[in-house]
Amino acid sequence: MWIEIVVDGLLGGVAGVFAWFVTRKLGDEHRKKSVIPAVCVALAVVVGHQVVVPVVRAHRERRELYDAGLAIYGNPGATAAFVEAMAPIVRHPGLRASLNQQPSASGGLAAVPVDGMQEAFAALTAKGMARVSPPELEALFDAKRKLAELSPELCAGFWNGGVSAAQLMGGIRRLPESDQIVWIRTTAAAMMLELEGRTPPRPPAGDALPKAMEKLIDALPDDEKAALVKASAGGTITPEEACAAFRALAAGVKKLLPPEGRDAMIWGVSNPNG
Repeated sequence: MWIEIVVDGLLGGVAGVFAWFVTRKLGDEHRKKSVIPAVCVALAVVVGHQVVVPVVRAHRERRELYDAGLAIYGNPGATAAFVEAMAPIVRHPGLRASLNQQPSASGGLAAVPVDGMQEAFAALTAKGMARVSPPELEALFDAKRKLAELSPELCAGFWNGGVSAAQLMGGIRRLPESDQIVWIRTTAAAMMLELEGRTPPRPPAGDALPKAMEKLIDALPDDEKAALVKASAGGTITPEEACAAFRALAAGVKKLLPPEGRDAMIWGVSNPNG
């Protein structure tokens, strides 16, 4: 609201000066009867609301996104990518309604401004993952594997669930800039695809997923195979065992070829509720 008030005042002043100049040129008689000053002020206010206010608001919006992105990622390159990816999303007319509908989410993938809406953004991102292309999902999973190497807590959480937004953002800050940008662009793509709703969600993997898991386990060395089998059995496991299982899974995915269900496996771990 304050933007509109300031713009009205500035443009009203400019219009007043312009009107004074025009009426001087028209002469005294015309100046007395002319309504040019009022028309100029009104026109300037209208133009201000249609042109200047959106520009000022967009500049403020990008500044706020930049500050948030820098706090999350800690480097200018990833921050610039964050601004470019998130600006269309925060302006999307369906964003507010979508966030109001999101239940609390735990362990989501979205890295968003620290404004109290992380979980809602994460839920929106998680839903959109079913619409993201297989190459994008694979690149994101590779970044997730690198996160697991950096943080034992995240590594275990990726298997058990329950990764908090704060834990996730702390880990992402430690990733190389190129992996941060992959994370930003893929999660932003998921949000935008979910908001737009034009790209249909990929159907569940069905029988392809357990078949791919069998091939994955067969391709692992004995120690990794044992870790994955134990964690998959459904019993209680330690955080160390959970981390070992996730690392075995990540290593096994690399060994699968696309015809053997690699896409199905990556889709399955990216869409655990799908």
